Amino acid sequence: MRRLLPRWLKENFLVKAGMLSLAILLWFLVVTEKIFEDAFPVPIFATGIPKGKTTAFDLPKEALVRFHGRAKELLRLRYVNHPHVNLDLNGVTPGKVIKLMPESVVIPGGMNVTAIEILKPDSIMTAMDDYTELAVPVKLDMDVKYSPGYTLYGDPEITPGTALISGPHKSVLKIEEILTELIQLTDLSRTTEVNVRLKPPSEKNVRMTQDQTTVAFRVERIGERELTDVEVNVKSPPKEGLVYLEPNTAKVTVSGAVSLLASLEPEQIKAWVNCEEFNPNELGWLPLHVDTPKGTELTGTTPTKLRVTIRK
Repeated sequence: MRRLLPRWLKENFLVKAGMLSLAILLWFLVVTEKIFEDAFPVPIFATGIPKGKTTAFDLPKEALVRFHGRAKELLRLRYVNHPHVNLDLNGVTPGKVIKLMPESVVIPGGMNVTAIEILKPDSIMTAMDDYTELAVPVKLDMDVKYSPGYTLYGDPEITPGTALISGPHKSVLKIEEILTELIQLTDLSRTTEVNVRLKPPSEKNVRMTQDQTTVAFRVERIGERELTDVEVNVKSPPKEGLVYLEPNTAKVTVSGAVSLLASLEPEQIKAWVNCEEFNPNELGWLPLHVDTPKGTELTGTTPTKLRVTIRK
């Protein structure tokens, strides 16, 4: 059921509303002329830093300051004409503690407000270091899965592959790489490009000029190729005598991305036998070992063992 306004309120409503507004305004004007104290956070601005130098560690961004003045001035100071703390670092020596004084609070001109105390922090320890910039490699954090029959051709292409960091010399040199956020991709069957964010430097007082990079995954079908006449080498031969292999070449079958297999040469396959594995009970036969280039997998060899003869 709809509630009706009382008759006394409906009569001359606009006049009564205007009188109420005027009363509130008069009350506000009286109250804001009174003297109060108020504390609120203000930013800290560092000045006087010598050229080519920077602070050795992060400085506090704000200080809690107590002010004294008329209420209307304090409201303007808090919400309109913002003050700040001026932290002068000119001539700072390592480990010097700077006491924060009310005199370091900069209040906009024309305001009748006084900073009476800096509550927190009341002092700051400072130190300077050489300002350094350094490009460090970007490292991928990824969980990538490919569709059956597909694989990655080469390494993922990172653009840019380095991140420019800057800050205190000692802190910058501690950072060897910048890690990406986790890249999760599933069922890849074609070349894919993604933008990924970079994780902030581990040292808090080190800055980074970029926050993301682009990563391209070149995906191709998996193929298989047989390479003949792959030379077999001898590892750990005896100090005396010559080692003869029969045969001295092998046929190797590898799998991988079709473009990678097309450019593969027999010289890129490392085949070898290890004389330290020689077992007289096996009548001079040694197993064949094969290392294939990155991005390929060994699927078979012919032969799997070679006959070894040592002649002194």
